[in-house]
Order: sequence, then C-alpha cells, then structure tokens
Amino acid sequence: MLSCKQVTELLSKAEVSSLSFFEKISLKMHLMMCKVCKQFSLQMIFLKKVFKLLPGKIQTVEELSPEVKSKIKQELLK
Repeated sequence: MLSCKQVTELLSKAEVSSLSFFEKISLKMHLMMCKVCKQFSLQMIFLKKVFKLLPGKIQTVEELSPEVKSKIKQELLK
C-alpha cells in the first residue's frame, strides 16, 4: 500500500501528467482507507476549481492577492 507521502506525490503528478493503471488503482485504494489523504485530495480539487474562476492567468499561489488568499483560507477552514 502507498504511504501518505506517495499519495500526495501521485495527486500532484496527476495534475500535470497521466498516471499508470497501477498508480490509479493504488491511489484509489489508499483514498478509500485514509481520511486525511481523501481530504487533501478534495482540497486539491477545490483549489483547481478556484484557480479556474480567477481572472487572468495566475499560475501559482504566490501570484494571488492577499484578499484572494484570505478567501481561500476561509473556505478551507469551513
């Protein structure tokens, strides 16, 4: 079974490239059993949606205004 660190790496990798069949299955199995990694996965999905809604071509979190960072933080803490 994958470690939580490996899962976070695979989730990040999945954002920029395709995962192998084995990686996808291993990831799904871990996410079914680990609530912490499942929550991390959901947060990544949320952030991806937020970035799509932002105006302009923001590529990194560092480029966000303090106001936007604050709003994202508030949403994640709900």
